[in-house]
Amino acid sequence: MTDRFTNRCGRTLVVALLAAGLAAVASADTLRLDADAAVRRALEVSHGAAAAAQQVAGATSKVAAADAARMPTVSAAAAVQERSSVPELAIQLDPTRAPLTIFPDIRTAYDVTLD
Repeated sequence: MTDRFTNRCGRTLVVALLAAGLAAVASADTLRLDADAAVRRALEVSHGAAAAAQQVAGATSKVAAADAARMPTVSAAAAVQERSSVPELAIQLDPTRAPLTIFPDIRTAYDVTLD
C-alpha cells in the first residue's frame, strides 16, 4: 500500500510541477502585437499565409497587365545604314543630254518608322 501511495504522490507531484512549469512558460511567452506585426509574424511562420500573399501579388500583377492592355501602344524605330562607296555607273546614250545613271553611289541610307 505504501508503494501505491508513493506512486500516486510522485505522479501528482510531477503533474503539479509540469502544470506550474507550463503556466510559467505561458505567462513568459505572452506577446503583445498590433495588427501589422501580427500579419508580419503570420507571414513569417505560416506557409499558407505566405501562399495567400503570393496569390494576392499575382492577382495584383494581373490587374496591372489588364490595365496596360487597354492603353494604346506606340512604337518607333530608326535605322542608319553606312555602305561602302561603289563607283557610280552612268551611261551616255545621247550626247546632248546628261548621262543616265544606272547605279548611283549611295553611301548612307536612313529609315524611320512610327507605328
